[in-house]
Amino acid sequence: MIRIVLALILPVLVAVGGYLLQAAKGLGAHPIWADQIVIIGLAVGAAFGLLLAMSSVGLLLRMAGPAVLAVGAYFLSHVGKTRFAASYGDDALAGQLWHYCALAACVFLFAALTALGATRTEH
Repeated sequence: MIRIVLALILPVLVAVGGYLLQAAKGLGAHPIWADQIVIIGLAVGAAFGLLLAMSSVGLLLRMAGPAVLAVGAYFLSHVGKTRFAASYGDDALAGQLWHYCALAACVFLFAALTALGATRTEH
């Protein structure tokens, strides 16, 4: 139980800091749902990270997998934002791509941080 609590300290600190500094808005999230993606991303990402940490997947995949997926989701979010803005708000698919990929980027970021905190060194 204490290991789970210790694993959640880093993602919660990053989420609180990001929430207070409005980091999601600075990274391109829409101002209306920027706070929501941090909160939802923390909850889902922490659960995913704990499941990943408890799995028998190798350490490299546990750390690099969610990090690479977060970068990919951030890139797709940027593409969706650009297409949505270029269409003057008429391209609903681009808006959904923007929203859901920004949420996925937060989920994978917090999953990587949780898996990092839950990883124990093997002797």
